[in-house]
Amino acid sequence: MKIDFNYFKPKLSILAFLCFIGVYASGSSNEPNISIKLKDARLVQIFSELEQKTDYEFSYGQFVLKNEIKYSVVQENSPLEKVLESLSKKANFIYRIDKNHVLVAESPKTGSAEQQGTIEGLVVDSDGNPLPGATIMEKGTNNGTTTDFDGNFSLKISGASATIQITYIGFEMQEITETVGSNIVIELKSGSNTLDEVVVVGYGKKSKEKLIDAVNKVDIATIENRPLSNAANALQGASPGLNIVQTSGKPGDAPRINIRGFTTINGGSPLVMVDGVEGDINNLNPDDIEAISVLKDAGASAVYGARGAFGVVLVTTKKAKKGDFTINVNHTTAFSSPTMNTDFLTDPYKSTMLVDEAFRTAVGRSYTGYTEQDYAALLEVSQDPSKARVITDIRNGREQYVHYGATDWWNTFFRKNSPSNITNVSLSGGSEKVRTFFSYRNYQSTGILKVQDDIFKQYNLRGKLEVDAKDWLTFSNNMQYNRSNDIQHGGSQYGNYSNPWSSLIWVHALPAYVPVNPDGNALWRTELNNYTVGDGIYAALLHGKSKQETDNQEFSNIATAIITPFEGMEITTSYALRKMTYNRYQRSTRIPYSIFTDEVGIMGSDRLTEYNSQSSYNAFNVYGEYRKQLSDHFISAMVGFNQESYDVKNIEASKLNSISDDLNSLGLATSNAEANGSASAWGLQGLFYRLSYDYKKKYLLELNGRYDGSSRFPSDYRWGFFPSVSAGWIVSNEEFLKESNTINQFKLRASYGSLGNQNIDDYAYIPTLNKDIDTGYAIDGGTLDYIESPSLNPNEITWEEVKTLNLGMDLSFFQNRLTTNFDWFQRDTEGMLTQGATLPSVLGAASPQENAADLQTRGFEWSLGYNDSFELGNDTFNFSIVGSLSNSKTKITKFDNPTNSLLDYYEGMTIGELWGYHIDGLFQTADEVAAHADQTRVSNRIVAAGGLQPGDVKYMDLNNDGVIDEGENTLDNSGDRRIIGNTAPQYLYSFKINADYKGFDISAFFQGVGKQDWYPDRDSRLFWAMYNRPYDSFIRKDLANDIWTPENTDAYFPRMFGYIALSESDALGAVNNRYLQDISYLRMKNITLGYTLPSKIIDRLPFNKLRVYFSGENLLTFTKLTDYIDPEAAGNSVNLNSPSTSANRSTAQTVPFSKIYSMGISIQF
Repeated sequence: MKIDFNYFKPKLSILAFLCFIGVYASGSSNEPNISIKLKDARLVQIFSELEQKTDYEFSYGQFVLKNEIKYSVVQENSPLEKVLESLSKKANFIYRIDKNHVLVAESPKTGSAEQQGTIEGLVVDSDGNPLPGATIMEKGTNNGTTTDFDGNFSLKISGASATIQITYIGFEMQEITETVGSNIVIELKSGSNTLDEVVVVGYGKKSKEKLIDAVNKVDIATIENRPLSNAANALQGASPGLNIVQTSGKPGDAPRINIRGFTTINGGSPLVMVDGVEGDINNLNPDDIEAISVLKDAGASAVYGARGAFGVVLVTTKKAKKGDFTINVNHTTAFSSPTMNTDFLTDPYKSTMLVDEAFRTAVGRSYTGYTEQDYAALLEVSQDPSKARVITDIRNGREQYVHYGATDWWNTFFRKNSPSNITNVSLSGGSEKVRTFFSYRNYQSTGILKVQDDIFKQYNLRGKLEVDAKDWLTFSNNMQYNRSNDIQHGGSQYGNYSNPWSSLIWVHALPAYVPVNPDGNALWRTELNNYTVGDGIYAALLHGKSKQETDNQEFSNIATAIITPFEGMEITTSYALRKMTYNRYQRSTRIPYSIFTDEVGIMGSDRLTEYNSQSSYNAFNVYGEYRKQLSDHFISAMVGFNQESYDVKNIEASKLNSISDDLNSLGLATSNAEANGSASAWGLQGLFYRLSYDYKKKYLLELNGRYDGSSRFPSDYRWGFFPSVSAGWIVSNEEFLKESNTINQFKLRASYGSLGNQNIDDYAYIPTLNKDIDTGYAIDGGTLDYIESPSLNPNEITWEEVKTLNLGMDLSFFQNRLTTNFDWFQRDTEGMLTQGATLPSVLGAASPQENAADLQTRGFEWSLGYNDSFELGNDTFNFSIVGSLSNSKTKITKFDNPTNSLLDYYEGMTIGELWGYHIDGLFQTADEVAAHADQTRVSNRIVAAGGLQPGDVKYMDLNNDGVIDEGENTLDNSGDRRIIGNTAPQYLYSFKINADYKGFDISAFFQGVGKQDWYPDRDSRLFWAMYNRPYDSFIRKDLANDIWTPENTDAYFPRMFGYIALSESDALGAVNNRYLQDISYLRMKNITLGYTLPSKIIDRLPFNKLRVYFSGENLLTFTKLTDYIDPEAAGNSVNLNSPSTSANRSTAQTVPFSKIYSMGISIQF
């Protein structure tokens, strides 16, 4: 479907509007002369005064900050250059005016008469940019110099060698020892939380000092050199309020990104912008990322309107740099192993007895069908595993295989260590006019499956070109190509490809069974019972023909032009195109197996299904910003236009019975052809603005807004206006604090604004006829196609409105060594779409949706950091520690639920609350059972099998009515249920420690959740084992040793009884406080140890820099949860971007999360 933008009203020619601004402003673009009168002022005060009176920003080194000499400046109506020229002669500095920046450096100094030799070099930042005005001092002397505008220096030293110290404002001091004649390149590391730091914001940049919205800049070092398939996983814990939830441990699986907790009951997630255009951070090469900003409040996000209601993540990739071409090569080799304990019970006798006991108590017979002689044989194998065997015997009149194994199914089918390799190559350089940047990444990982190779590959290619065509025109082009290929083996007896991790591997694979029979065919059935091993998954994995292959490709290109028609005015226009192709096939084949000695059987069916999706995204942006300093007043105005469109087309086709098991093509399949497809599109237009004002860098005010139109709403309800206002007071710039040596920054800020959410179906207001295929019926040998009648569609729906209030404070002390930031916020989501008033059931359709529900989220974010350095031996030891803590709670403030039914939302409900029963231990005697209240409602299976016994769970009768139940299941009458916990993650925290000394560097990053509850899903076979389904494949040893028996009355788990966790009307399936799990945790997310070769060695080698490093991911985890389950796997069913009334009872059964050990090398040429 094509989006017709003619229906977006009002129309506006933004280009003409911006040109009008330019023509108007150009009439007054001559910089006025300066009048300045200061007496006995330090250089730093003079430069600050000049910044207030002009629109220039001054950059200088420590020599200005430490210069205590006072100067007098008196100029009337003089050009800036004249003022600086006069002052530079008095203060002995040199300067250069570059656009709206003034670079100041100390005039070169000569040393003492004893100087005998020279050290020369270049000082740059981590991106290779020269640092003018850096101070170079010979340690222990007054001998020093400064770098020139190109970062070069020459220092005469007093001996054959010397230790020199390099300092520059905003960077960490570095100390090195060099000999006469050395020519070195010194890279300074950026200091943390400096006030002159630039932060990327919506459609622009701001200095950190003037930032008054809730914006956090992520430390890019957090994601560097980590052996992960995507950058998003590395962001977990990297920024307060930014929540990253990993859904699985499989490489390539994208995590969920959330900002500030639960969003809306209709679903809403943060907008991710890559280089100014909507994108997917999971598709990026992590090594390409230069900066990440997290916009959290309405003040920061308002310019994104409908897309930024729940926060924005701004990703900026590395730019092309001028200068000689540099080549960076980085290679990492890693090995992964599960974070969960996989030492399951493999004793064939004990496990079989547990399984059969659980089955017998539930259904009255054994599961395995083993005889007493079979049990005796298993006991023999248990005592001596070398006697494990498969025999032939006559059972039920036929000769068949009978298994007396001692199989460790996990280690038979899954690897202990899985390898992966990452290679990064980048090239950057160019002239003053033309600059280029190219990068390439190759990531390849082998999956955990041992009997077949599951391979995931990912490729990233980026090319950037930047051309200064004119002094007033810069053109850039940013091209990216990504591709991933994923092969995953699976299968089942059911005829369709099945993911092995969903449920199949967890059942029927007992240690007593052997995966392969003596004839070389897989085991599927034992024929001693009616069950199948893993529902066919293990036989399918051994066969290796049933699999899924997914190929994703993405091409994007962003062309940008920046026009500077006159000083202070900048116009940016860009066009972005992204094409995505998704291809997947799923193949299931017939799978051979055996159990009878004279027969090879076949199970399953042969089906090939192919999926194809083609999508296209287009975005056009044009915006202009004008900046002006008028004496003590600074004014900035930005206005722009944005237009986006997206369309997608999906095709699905399948056929049966291929003539080849190895070739996967629909053309080779012979029967039952089916095809299906769909398509959709949406469009968006918006006008946005930002007005900023500050007075003397003390009082700051900002107005943001956007007027948005979306195709997802009816024409009369399509447009919405979303404004915000922010204010700040930099208290530290007041006279009473300006000269403080203790407080470097004290800033108070506040913002309030309204944003819209358009996260609904593309055609929610249009009645549609949905066509589908019913594969359960056949007519004339073909499947049955049918069309559904349309639902009742709303015709008056419009934007959900998200109002956010944010109060914040920023403090830094002791030359920015100690920093802290605090934010408190309240986010009200109003007019959420929900089902309207109940209609008569005879209508045969559900009520249409209405904007009729509200929720409120309140929370806080706090960060604290400290960095310093001190002399240790003859070198400098640098260290820093940064920690953060955040929390939020969400309540329903409006919802149409007159009875306050606990089956739906109700007013006052806290999202994530978990209702359950209370347990008073386990019954210990028959008298206790006889005297207790009737708990049939929560012990249905046990009661039906003969009644409660000692060892069963004892529920508490809280309302003393003699019956354990949920009452009317309403807020006023919840029976014996109470709120016993909350499934939402609370008190999320992290801390990072960095240190470096003599070329060695170490960092350790910890992340955790302070409070979160989990009640295991009814089908969590990993947690409940035989209590869920008696025939569990992997029995936890800690569970097997903690089951109630008359001899073990203090056990945690009740007497063995199968299936009692499988239903909410059974003893363990009903949510209760005894088996409620605390899944809070602290995890060492990463530790990295590196060593960078010193320059005296590098100078002899054919490259500029070499660093080797070791890295570990998830090496340590501290939690109260059983170590057989990863706490992140248990909690990942909670979707902060889509809150629900669900108890979020995840199974925790997914591809295991990984500990990763890696080694790598980085080389720069």
